[in-house]
Amino acid sequence: MNRFSHASIVALAITFITIAFSMIMYIVAPLNDWSNYISYLFYGGILFWGLTQWRSKQGGYISYGQAMAHASFIMLIYTILISIWTYVFMTFIAPDLIDQILLKMELDMEKKGVSEEQMAMIMESSKTFMTPGMMILFAFLVNLFFLTIINLILCAFVYKNKPVQINNGFQPQMPPQDFKNTPEN
Repeated sequence: MNRFSHASIVALAITFITIAFSMIMYIVAPLNDWSNYISYLFYGGILFWGLTQWRSKQGGYISYGQAMAHASFIMLIYTILISIWTYVFMTFIAPDLIDQILLKMELDMEKKGVSEEQMAMIMESSKTFMTPGMMILFAFLVNLFFLTIINLILCAFVYKNKPVQINNGFQPQMPPQDFKNTPEN
């Protein structure tokens, strides 16, 4: 299996599990703040499995750089797929999600005692960033940042360098001494 096929399979597995979890959470507890963190745990767990599997296919050894390159490739595919899913979700499945988020923001500000004037100003500036396109762009960039950190940590546990053989089995031999041609003192 080549690198692209393996990375695609791992990224698809992470994507499908993340989508299934997010749909369940949207139905059971919409607008919770902790479900994204659990998605990162899914990403880390499946990525660890995928990297150890890739290491096995490479003869049981993989350098930190090779592991990071493969993890980054998986991350890029996953981030693109999850961004497409987010657009579909926010546009067709839950088009009222942005209104729900804005309402939750407003209620949270009221609980904190934010004045009406400040609340109106915050809500107005928030609405410019609360479009599906802007939210997907920010989610893409935030995912790249946090998933890179996860990749860096996981690759430290996955990498396994090949053992170094001293002299690679080569035994240097000394040339035979010719005592007849040695310079005399």
